[in-house]
Amino acid sequence: MLKAEPRVISSIMGLYEPKFVSEMKGRGIIWFATATTIAEAKAAEAAGADVVVAQGMEAGGHRGAFHPDEAERQAVGLMALLPEVVDAVVVPVVATGGIADARGVAAALLLGASAVQIGTGFLRAPEAMTPPPMRPDLPGRKHTRL
Repeated sequence: MLKAEPRVISSIMGLYEPKFVSEMKGRGIIWFATATTIAEAKAAEAAGADVVVAQGMEAGGHRGAFHPDEAERQAVGLMALLPEVVDAVVVPVVATGGIADARGVAAALLLGASAVQIGTGFLRAPEAMTPPPMRPDLPGRKHTRL
């Protein structure tokens, strides 16, 4: 990743080693670190993350918990987690997990998120070419517009 010198590198399910973080910083690469708890968010900021991505338990398909064996016990919904993370760190916070429409985006911004990341909600977009039989099980309304 470092040789490609992207503008941003993200992490999920843990933090990068200090040497890697130092090399990222030396190349001017911004680090987005995913956190699913307040403790993870604080650890990410302390490790040098430029942005914390607060991921609620509603995240579709996966969650970025640092310790998978504790993930279920520490599952926190995004709308409860988000203001706590915003209050716990100084860096910008991106909200993600279970946001599928404009109402979720607005709520996350009102709770202090600097930005919002949508994943599963985009599976309803025509460009995703999601097979029609899968569409009824996706979050959001049939004709959600952002």
